[in-house]
Amino acid sequence: NLIGGTNAGAGNVIAFNGRAGVEVYGVPGGGQYDTFVTEDTKGVGIMENSIYANAALGIDLAPPGVTLNDAGGDYRSGPNGLLNFPVVSPITPGSTTVQGTLATIPSSALFVELFANTAPDPSGYGQGQTIIGAAMVTTDTNGNAGFSVSVTPPLAAGQWVTATATAMPGLDTSEFSRAVRVSPAADLAVTIAASANPAQARQNLTYTITVTNQGPGSASGVLLTDVSPQPATFV
Repeated sequence: NLIGGTNAGAGNVIAFNGRAGVEVYGVPGGGQYDTFVTEDTKGVGIMENSIYANAALGIDLAPPGVTLNDAGGDYRSGPNGLLNFPVVSPITPGSTTVQGTLATIPSSALFVELFANTAPDPSGYGQGQTIIGAAMVTTDTNGNAGFSVSVTPPLAAGQWVTATATAMPGLDTSEFSRAVRVSPAADLAVTIAASANPAQARQNLTYTITVTNQGPGSASGVLLTDVSPQPATFV
């Protein structure tokens, strides 16, 4: 099954629906959907369409809602094998390339499409209003690949970029990725201080980690992990 396609004029406009833009069913009998098929629905390609302003996700692989990426390896049980979506890297204004990563089926070819949006889905994940670039990507034996896709026109601040992956030649398309906002780069710095210093054995040590952003862009969703040195014990 192919919705859209890479031939000129094959794409559809799928917008303003009261539910998802495209639902790929995976509920065997009963439930919230109107039509039901088995969990093993495969080969639903959703390519080069304009999908936006829908009440739910632009592409929803059942069950309803965002299906997060697994640790890799794909396929899983579910529509289109619940194929992992790409992860888009931060983007600065004026960019003419978009980079990212994909962790999915080992030693496989996938068609990665990039879309520009005026706003993300409320979930933070995808719609895909305007296609801005696409490229074939081949994963390594562990299922990992990076991509760098040329996009036109240059991306403006405030746009949101999403991506999908389609496994080739089986035409299994993922959900849209998390939306990434085009914004000036952040400049994060970390300082670490300890008191008392030097520390004495069997006495408490106050250990302070400070993160600052020198801008000009904002930073969100940042995770800092610090491992206490042995044999220190967190109290």
